[in-house]
Amino acid sequence: MKKKKVIFVINEYSFFISHRKKLIESLGEDFNITVITDLSDCSEGDISNSSLYKLEHLDKKKHLTNPRKFYLGLKNLLHLIKRYDPDFIFYVSMENCVIGSILLRFTEAKKSFFLITGIESFLKITSLKRFFVKLSFSVFLTFGIKKNKSCFIFQNKDDLRDIKNSLYRKMKEYLIIPGNGIDQIYYEYRNRSFDKKSLPIKILFASRLLTGKGINEFFIAANELGEQLDNIEFFIAGSYEPNNKLSISEQDFQKIQKSDYVQYLGNIKNQDMKNLYLSYDIFILPSYREGLPASALEAAATGMPLILSDVPGCRECVADGKNGFLIQPKSIGSIKGAIIKMHKNSHLIAAFSAESRSLIEKKFTVSIISNSYKQLIT
Repeated sequence: MKKKKVIFVINEYSFFISHRKKLIESLGEDFNITVITDLSDCSEGDISNSSLYKLEHLDKKKHLTNPRKFYLGLKNLLHLIKRYDPDFIFYVSMENCVIGSILLRFTEAKKSFFLITGIESFLKITSLKRFFVKLSFSVFLTFGIKKNKSCFIFQNKDDLRDIKNSLYRKMKEYLIIPGNGIDQIYYEYRNRSFDKKSLPIKILFASRLLTGKGINEFFIAANELGEQLDNIEFFIAGSYEPNNKLSISEQDFQKIQKSDYVQYLGNIKNQDMKNLYLSYDIFILPSYREGLPASALEAAATGMPLILSDVPGCRECVADGKNGFLIQPKSIGSIKGAIIKMHKNSHLIAAFSAESRSLIEKKFTVSIISNSYKQLIT
């Protein structure tokens, strides 16, 4: 039987590798998959070729801010889509959803799927710019979407509610698929059971060093607790991006590097993340909002208890009091309270560890998420 053809349009190759590669490899066993993404920053040795999918390059830089590049990008993408003549197309990210809605009337795919990601960045856009961005999204989606030929996919119910209320009230066909799936075989399990009298509790923050990840609040809490508590250590892993408007300041980054109580591990490569998680005991990410934090799910798969903010995206990963704690966003006191509770009751860490792994196996494996996609396109 001839395999159906499926295209994924993804902005960055690095995002494809870190977030969607395992899912697309799983789908590639049953479908002919083509991934259209920006390969311009990759050397030939960095590109991961596979018999389960084909890669195609499309320059995505400054598409929405440069009208000429936007037009050329549309033209080149349409050319690639027509060349492969797919049965189904998945547009990943809000930017690509706009592009997909424009191309919908010019392609012959049976159905196009619009994967809403990055809403937390959209909500941080300044008021005037946000008004025009929202207007553009609404116009394109309203006039571009065709009944029975399009479907929206969200990672959590809060994103669905916010997009429906603020951008596209006429949305008819939509569903929630929680993330891209975690490879529970690759992310092996280690139960965090130990005696805090002899071993320090190691707490890990692993994320890009963006203000919205709650890193400044964590850093302040970690320094205060480092002075107060024995047998506890704090670590930060992630890239500092000085040219990113959402990044922490250079002054805050220098404080992290010079801290007596927090060790900065630098930026960790994707292939080294598994060993990073296995080397630490508790994972913390006090974000202001997420789609669905892949790092938290990966950490949970290795058996790390979680401390996450009680915000969209994060609350899907934590059963409060069972595999970790949900904390108030932007609250240094709430961060400290959750850490102190685990420090005083180290038996909780072992129980939370087992529950973290169980949560992944029940809801978030690659197999479970892949089956959700297969049901859409079979």
